[in-house]
Amino acid sequence: KAILQSMVEGVLALDGDGRVHWLSPSAERLFGLVSAQAMGKRLAELVRQPELNALVSRALKDRQPAAEEIRFLGPQEQIVRFQAAPCEGGQAHTALVLVAQDITELRRLEGVRREFVANVSHELKTPLTSIKGLVETLLTGALEDPQHNRRFVTLIEEDATRLGRLIDDLLALSQIESGAVSLNVQPVHLRTLFEQIIPVFKPQLSDGIVGVDLELTPHTPPVLGDPERLREVFVNLLDNAIKFNKPGGRVMI
Repeated sequence: KAILQSMVEGVLALDGDGRVHWLSPSAERLFGLVSAQAMGKRLAELVRQPELNALVSRALKDRQPAAEEIRFLGPQEQIVRFQAAPCEGGQAHTALVLVAQDITELRRLEGVRREFVANVSHELKTPLTSIKGLVETLLTGALEDPQHNRRFVTLIEEDATRLGRLIDDLLALSQIESGAVSLNVQPVHLRTLFEQIIPVFKPQLSDGIVGVDLELTPHTPPVLGDPERLREVFVNLLDNAIKFNKPGGRVMI
């Protein structure tokens, strides 16, 4: 009893008619039930969920374990995995043990991951398509055109750099998820850091549509941090600030 009461998963014991014989505190919270009021009542009366009731009926009838993921609609949607196991050789009035595991957050994170992979795939495809088009143009004659060949090669280099940044982001995410990130914390002079970052965006700033103003003075105190990680953060922020600005806009650091 102590083990069952301490489990995160909800546990219910049902008799042969699907009536509640016992339920754990986690099951009470999951279904919004009170143990004293639920005892002796059919689960179908307490939880209005056709899929769950069908699962219980099937397990009782077939005397075979059964499992199913069921989506509960309400103010807050829940996805719960149920495992029903017939109880053999136990107390006479206990016929089925039902275990309920709330996997809502797990499925949400899986959805986020799928969306992330789809977005990254799209982001990777754009520069690859551009590189392929530029290479085909060079191979069909532009390579011999001195007026344009260097410009095409420069565009290929920019797209390759963008691809490299995306791959670095994926590797960094993998390290974060595996807990393998180590921080090299030291005093960082932010003005010096930005003086190294801003030239990276020279191609985007060359047309003069958007400008960048560095308002940090040489006397700005250093901060404690990992210079490489801070560089990644600020490159991302500055890239967005330039990309989504307006004509004549300024980015002030």
